[in-house]
Amino acid sequence: GVIVPGDFVNILVTPEAFYCKSGDAGKPVHDGADKSIVSNPDNPGQPGVPNNAGTTICNPARVLYQAARVLFVDKTAVPQPGELTGGAAATPSGAPATSVNTGLITLEVPARAAQLIASVSPDRLYLTLLPQNYTPEALPKLDAFPGALPGEDTNQLTPYGPAGFQSQK
Repeated sequence: GVIVPGDFVNILVTPEAFYCKSGDAGKPVHDGADKSIVSNPDNPGQPGVPNNAGTTICNPARVLYQAARVLFVDKTAVPQPGELTGGAAATPSGAPATSVNTGLITLEVPARAAQLIASVSPDRLYLTLLPQNYTPEALPKLDAFPGALPGEDTNQLTPYGPAGFQSQK
């Protein structure tokens, strides 16, 4: 419920196949419930999983598109100039209308982009809300075998750098 019409989001996609192999008889060794990070520091020479400090990102997400505009969230549209927002709607009987959040988010994108987005399974798409001052830039492919995760690197620590979130003044 945080994304609202008029916001901009990045669209990330994760691969469909889980391709990390490690452990006995090729079985993956997982850290965490999401099974996205494999750690196996005790067996560094396994085929198929390069050893890099014992950590491997198994399903590296990639950015499909950046700065896509949110047109609708459920049935709520981007407010038009002069339109009031946040008012309580009523049914014909005068009772307050109930709102059910379906999780549907409609993006305003060109037809070619819509075709590509629709070609990806919905459970593989992730949206990230962007700050107002965001400028899209080409991102390199994610390193699937990082020496350390960002939270373990004193030069990174948070998604915003070592100083943490800084509001714009």
